[in-house]
Amino acid sequence: MENSLRSTLLDIVKGCIATAALFIAYLELPVIGMLAGAVVPLPALLYDLKRGKWSGLAIVLVSALIFMLIAGPAGALLYVLQAGIFSLALPRFLTMGGGPARALASAVAVTVAVITVAAIGYGITRGVTVEGQVAESLQSSISQAIQLYEKSGVSGTDLDELREGMEQAAKSLAQLYPSLFVVGIAMAGGLNLLLLQRFGRRVGLAVPGGSFGKYRNPDHLVWLPICAGFALLVSHDAVTTIALNVLVLTGFLYFIQGMAIIIHLFDRHAVPAFLRYLLYFLLFVQAYLVVAVALFGLLDLWGNFRRPRIPTNL
Repeated sequence: MENSLRSTLLDIVKGCIATAALFIAYLELPVIGMLAGAVVPLPALLYDLKRGKWSGLAIVLVSALIFMLIAGPAGALLYVLQAGIFSLALPRFLTMGGGPARALASAVAVTVAVITVAAIGYGITRGVTVEGQVAESLQSSISQAIQLYEKSGVSGTDLDELREGMEQAAKSLAQLYPSLFVVGIAMAGGLNLLLLQRFGRRVGLAVPGGSFGKYRNPDHLVWLPICAGFALLVSHDAVTTIALNVLVLTGFLYFIQGMAIIIHLFDRHAVPAFLRYLLYFLLFVQAYLVVAVALFGLLDLWGNFRRPRIPTNL
């Protein structure tokens, strides 16, 4: 009993140290910090499934306290919203059954809901809307970027063109930020789930999961992009914004299904690792290929590219 308690406490300490290191790297390092920030939930997830929910909760609470001492209440709140909620939600849904895809979707939904409520609450206390906060953040980023270009010697017409392009991009981001926000959380959550399954196997931890190549969206999901496409014909700003966000979200889901089909075919035909990594690189640098993969996932509804037919698991 004493040894078990000591081992649990040691794992909690290790989880807090790893969480603190990742989050501090996220705050302090420009490029590598982005990747570190994406996997901040991983230590708490791992020890939650290994030692139980109270260990996971202890890691989240102690880590939040550490960040409060280091960066104040804002730092602690940033950690809780960005990683803490997801760290607690995903293990609960994984242990409920229903598959990893459904567990991930549920954890992402909980995280998005909590962050949305927090943002609305902050906006009410400050007298600003969520849209206003996003617009202010984007405008601040544009101003900083323009200042950097001015310091590097860019001026005149070139600077005006850069400013115009950035403002147009900011307008699009302001319109699509709800769906891009959800996609970002889902991508970070999916990365944590994949790493959790891999590290879990190495330490002998049975992490609920399955083959990514078997992922499949519900068949009736296809009606969302169809309806959104027709909604774009309506000349109304609010309707257009909603339709575009629906298209981004469903496009992301069909991209995931398209990637699942590709992974399934790669595994079936024993495609070399070099060609796999080449595809991943091309996806990273070529946006049109991302759209093609999403269309591939959509066409699976009729083409059924995996035999036997993969059942819905989202």
